[in-house]
Amino acid sequence: MSPKAIQERARFDAIRYANCWEDPTMLLRAADLRDKRCLSIASGGDNSFSLLTASPREVVAFDLSPVQLAVCELKAAAFRNLEYGEFLSFLGFTPSARDRADIYRDKLRGELASDYFDHNLGLIRGGVIHAGKFERYFRIFRRFVLPFAHSRRTVAELLREKSAEERRRFYRETWDSPAFRGIYRVFFNRWVMGRLGRDPEFFRYVDAKLISGMLKRQTDYALAELPTHDNPYLHYIMTSDFAPALPHYARREHFDAIRSNLGRIRFVKGTPDELAGEYDSAFDFFNLSDIFEYMDEALCRKCADSIFRLAAPGATVAYFNMLVPRSLAELAPDKFAAHDDEAAAIFADNRAFFYRAYRLDTVKKEALQ
Repeated sequence: MSPKAIQERARFDAIRYANCWEDPTMLLRAADLRDKRCLSIASGGDNSFSLLTASPREVVAFDLSPVQLAVCELKAAAFRNLEYGEFLSFLGFTPSARDRADIYRDKLRGELASDYFDHNLGLIRGGVIHAGKFERYFRIFRRFVLPFAHSRRTVAELLREKSAEERRRFYRETWDSPAFRGIYRVFFNRWVMGRLGRDPEFFRYVDAKLISGMLKRQTDYALAELPTHDNPYLHYIMTSDFAPALPHYARREHFDAIRSNLGRIRFVKGTPDELAGEYDSAFDFFNLSDIFEYMDEALCRKCADSIFRLAAPGATVAYFNMLVPRSLAELAPDKFAAHDDEAAAIFADNRAFFYRAYRLDTVKKEALQ
């Protein structure tokens, strides 16, 4: 996979994702990671940090974007140097009584290789978890679009803890109104999402006519069938804040485990193809996010070859399909075996409701004798 080709199609000079928008519990349920080596898409860093709670031997978090890696390294420095309450307030989960830029300069800057935030202190002051293009997209939705369908009181009721039957009735009778269905079609389409949320090039292989319908069906399921009161992704979309539903890596019960295992995570710039030249059958587990969403089939096959070369025998490969159906087991059946039933059972509890499918494949490679 050529990084130059991808960089020509999409920009990597700003924070696209200040947070990870895939549910890390899908990854943690996929395999026993204790003392295993993991290769993980970096993005906002959250899910790579969450992998540390399972005591892996090593997590190599990779990304094409040096800016995304700067975000990850900033969060790692916050884990290392701040106590839990200050960690939350510095990143933006809670208000900060102190100027976050002062905390950055006094406690974090000295161990960061990147100077990206030296030139973007406004992103620090606002709380880095709010600094991404994707997060701004959801704030625009909450502030300017959602009020056409629902009041703040109705939003609060959506997020209130309810029984399964109460939740289904509320969604059916109150939330899923004609106005909500209308704004969903207007705001969650290829043109708007490409310009305000993701990069337009990320939709190159998507059937534009199917986007809003796919996302609406996934929303129907998540808001009616799964608890809403503790869904961090839903809370952020509806309120521009995670509290009280913090993402997995930011919860108090995981803070000490992540902090104590920070020496096991590395952030590297590169692609699977580049990494395959550095590692030999190194990794037991792969978190590949929705990386194949942005590739044609030929490029997917090339990336699959790189992953195969990077994989230890029997390694687990976990990834998501959002709008484009992709399966390594179908593209390279001689190298990967699908576990669709297991993946579907795990995916039934997925809180990040943008995705249409979750894939789990194992690598068909014999151990060397």
